[in-house]
Amino acid sequence: MRTHLATARQRGTRNVTLAIRLGMLALALGVGVGLLAHFVGASGGTPRPSNPAPQFAGPVFPAGLRAGSFSLTDQNGRRVTLAGYRGRVIVLSFMDSRPSGTSSLMVTQIRGALNELPDGGRGVPVLAITVDPAHDTRASAQAFVAREQMTGRMRFVLGQFGQLRPIWKRYAIQPEVDAAGRRYRDGYSAFVMLIDRRGFLRVGFPATQLVPEELAHDLGLLLSRRHNAT
Repeated sequence: MRTHLATARQRGTRNVTLAIRLGMLALALGVGVGLLAHFVGASGGTPRPSNPAPQFAGPVFPAGLRAGSFSLTDQNGRRVTLAGYRGRVIVLSFMDSRPSGTSSLMVTQIRGALNELPDGGRGVPVLAITVDPAHDTRASAQAFVAREQMTGRMRFVLGQFGQLRPIWKRYAIQPEVDAAGRRYRDGYSAFVMLIDRRGFLRVGFPATQLVPEELAHDLGLLLSRRHNAT
């Protein structure tokens, strides 16, 4: 019985990972999610919440994709867990701490979106998980957050390659470098994702499509729904 349960859990994890990968591919290519939802539904598993009601500005994930859990530390050495933010709408991204480039552009857009929300979006957690653990240190992450004027508003999440690899895989993220430290020619996967209060992935903006007004709009929709059931 225990073997069967373990096998079922592994299959469930693989199904969710595959669905997220398909979803991320669709977001990147601008493909509609109707066909993806068909594949996700065909994979079986637990009942999924309906997702059609809100009119999001950004690309929408297929319904029922639960955000992958993690337990790492931030730029100040404090423990960060996704479970610790359950019940809150979360902005999640994957970045490096270099002073210029895609990460800096994404943070600029995120900051602009937060500034459009009530109280400057102070109640919205922003988590950025490293894509380059060999380069990103507590010092470089602290400097990045300060330089981007996000001190107290964003946590830069750090870890070792072995800790991060299953998280990148679960979110279908290509990191900046491989296990041998070789930099990927086409860089890392640059997305900003929104997670609802129940821990489901709802919207994923490719960096090339990210604008503050649309991100603020979608955050506002999720914040307005107490349980984000629809």
